[in-house]
Amino acid sequence: MTSLLTISLISATLLSLADSKIQSLIAIGEYEKAYDRLVSRSDSTEIDEQALYYLCLTAPSGKIQSQYLKEYVQQYPDGDYINSIRNLLRDYYAAQGLSITASRMYPDVPKLSASNQKDLLKIAQCKQKSGDYDRAIPIYRTLFERGGSDVADWARLALADCSVLSGDYESAATEYTRFIDDNPESPAVAFALLGAIDAYKRIGRADKADEYLRQYKSQFPAAPIQTGAEDVPVEEEQVTPTELPRSINAAYYIQVGVFAKKDNARTCLRKFRNLGHQTRMSEFDEDGQTFYRVLIGPYRDELSARKVKGKLEDSEGEKFLILLE
Repeated sequence: MTSLLTISLISATLLSLADSKIQSLIAIGEYEKAYDRLVSRSDSTEIDEQALYYLCLTAPSGKIQSQYLKEYVQQYPDGDYINSIRNLLRDYYAAQGLSITASRMYPDVPKLSASNQKDLLKIAQCKQKSGDYDRAIPIYRTLFERGGSDVADWARLALADCSVLSGDYESAATEYTRFIDDNPESPAVAFALLGAIDAYKRIGRADKADEYLRQYKSQFPAAPIQTGAEDVPVEEEQVTPTELPRSINAAYYIQVGVFAKKDNARTCLRKFRNLGHQTRMSEFDEDGQTFYRVLIGPYRDELSARKVKGKLEDSEGEKFLILLE
């Protein structure tokens, strides 16, 4: 049976392990040149483990790279680079919104070290998005209790978010309140205020919701605000995108969340709509289950989408994906 890699490289023949030029290009970060050199060689039709690993490292990110990653996992499940390859592959799945698939590839109880806190935050976010709160919460709690970094702030906020997603609005309201009191200068405080507004409305505390609404408007006067789940009718959940010129056949969107539960997607949608972004929700299936994707946009060009994406990643503390539709 012809492998996917062989199909994608019909006439391409690859690297001799003695090719120091390719190794040098990789060492200095010239991945595009190294990749071009790899696929243009014609002195061997054999693809050994080292060659495949180099292809995994240098191939353009996205579907092309994922083909090599999957091929490596299949061909060399106990290979010298398997841990690195699995990390790259699960990051690809996470970026594509395939949270359940990615979550299965992450360890259930990862070990915390001084250098891997951001990686652990990413693992917990992936598990949260796949609806696996029981495994996400202990990671968030460990990161929060360690303290002393922006990661700890985002982990603490995520604990409150998980309470909302789990339906424990009383606990969520308390956690958001404590976050706001303890971290008034944190870049995450805007999201804590929005969370508090929503949580207090859900438990019938309109007075507290109004208090935090006033605080939010005072701190972020340029941001529009829409509060409360009941303020967003289901039939209005998907916003009609701005009409694009007929000459433009596609639009760019920023994916900011993928959820197994529609209510959780709506919460995410409201959060970013409250921050002034045009949002919409779409559905897709993975492993026979329906998931809900929250998108910001549309943008007429990739540059515009990337500028907004960069700002969102700085404020949210996680990576997002640009989709072309």
